[in-house]
Amino acid sequence: MYSTCLFCHGALGANVAVDTFPVGRRLAFDAAKGRLWVVCPRCAQWNLTPLEERWEAVEQCERLFATARMRASTAQIGIARGPSGLDLIRIGHPLRPEFVAWRYGRTLQRRRAVWRVGGAVAATALVGGVAGGMASGLAGAFMVVPPLVMVGVTIRRMQTRGAIGAALRQAGVAPGLLDGTGGSEWFHSPDGPRVSFARDGGPDGWRLHIENNGMLGNVAGSAAYLTMGLLLPTLNAFGASRRETDEAVAKLDANGDPRAHFATIVGNACKAGHAYAPLTFLPSTIRLSLEMAAHEETERRALEGELETLANQWRVAEEIAGIADNLLSPAAHDAFVERHRVDRG
Repeated sequence: MYSTCLFCHGALGANVAVDTFPVGRRLAFDAAKGRLWVVCPRCAQWNLTPLEERWEAVEQCERLFATARMRASTAQIGIARGPSGLDLIRIGHPLRPEFVAWRYGRTLQRRRAVWRVGGAVAATALVGGVAGGMASGLAGAFMVVPPLVMVGVTIRRMQTRGAIGAALRQAGVAPGLLDGTGGSEWFHSPDGPRVSFARDGGPDGWRLHIENNGMLGNVAGSAAYLTMGLLLPTLNAFGASRRETDEAVAKLDANGDPRAHFATIVGNACKAGHAYAPLTFLPSTIRLSLEMAAHEETERRALEGELETLANQWRVAEEIAGIADNLLSPAAHDAFVERHRVDRG
């Protein structure tokens, strides 16, 4: 039974209402398709469950929902408060744009709110530093501002680099897969790994190209969608407004399905001469639409028989969370990388 978020590695919490699935304080389910998600209380991402007990849990959620107090609903999506404070989200048969916008709207707006709070705190600290500098004269203020700005930029770069490294590890992108090289230096570049798109001769027509400290690697197929699903929340950390979310959903829907959407975006980028450009080069709404598409395609493939891949992904997330809790010593990091390199042969 998994208890850690696939995306932020935070604790998912527990419930006593669904005895066949006692994980999570907010569960989303689609009885018609047999899908069950745990919504992370920390980052609001939806974690698809790869468990054999899913059908029993979905049936129990359906029964609880029928007797729970309704909080909000549309024609096809409802939220109810179940026993012991468990939130239940029931998915009916909405049009995909409605479901995608509904699922991601809250997540992206929450990210935006967190970013605004962080910006307000940083601005307050900056003003306080300037005020303190001015107390010792105008020259003192000019001496205080640059170090404060540099500290903020450095912290942000370290956070992004760490999140990108964790996403790549969790998706299985590790030194042992890249041109036979190894060692923990993969994550020691000053700017972190550089991830970009490139065309590919495989069935999807594209691949991820990764560079770091002179090492090169490529990821394609299901692993590429999985990597994008873990990586893009980091690159889209500023969230989105309702208008931006709707625009991203419209872009995804215009291309018909996630695979076609990825192929179109990569094809257009390559035609414009932007092959191997970092993902941060893409407009924000494009990145948002790709994040949605990556999750949808990963879940589709998981439900078509690749549940073991999803289960392995969750096990790695549990291990990463445990290492993070122990502040990841260099020895623990190297042991983790070597173990997963050997596991993949």
